Amino acid sequence: MWRKFSTFFYLYLDKIKLYIKIIKERFNNMEVKVKKLPTRCPSCGAVLEITELKCPKCGTVIRGNFPISKFLSLDSENLEFLVAFLKSRGNLKEVQERLGISYPTVKAKLEKLLGALGLSEESKPLDKMEILRALEKGEISAKEAINILKGESKNGKCGGR
Repeated sequence: MWRKFSTFFYLYLDKIKLYIKIIKERFNNMEVKVKKLPTRCPSCGAVLEITELKCPKCGTVIRGNFPISKFLSLDSENLEFLVAFLKSRGNLKEVQERLGISYPTVKAKLEKLLGALGLSEESKPLDKMEILRALEKGEISAKEAINILKGESKNGKCGGR
């Protein structure tokens, strides 16, 4: 009797461990689904301001001019990178593994994020040969190289490189 119970118990315990593992994996791989707040006027393109806040529970309304946070202005690519960076507690190697991209791409994305938040230092001009060497070594893909070079065409620099 005891043998049947212990066998049943351990089988049941293994199932519970499996379910916990599946739940943890799903939780860690959850995507950030945030409704994008408009930050620019659709008519003239000026930066919008928040002028009213309302409590959904009691109905209290606060009026004023509240600037939109730089974090709310991030595009989905920068937001995805920021979440991965925070989940990895700033460990760039872990960000690389989590997003499945090369280390130079992680660094370029970090510089792009810092630039979008207005936190990047003065960047040096892009060295195209450095990009071509990284592409040749397989450190970055052709698509990544194109994206980095396109970044140069917008502002003469490459994501802070």
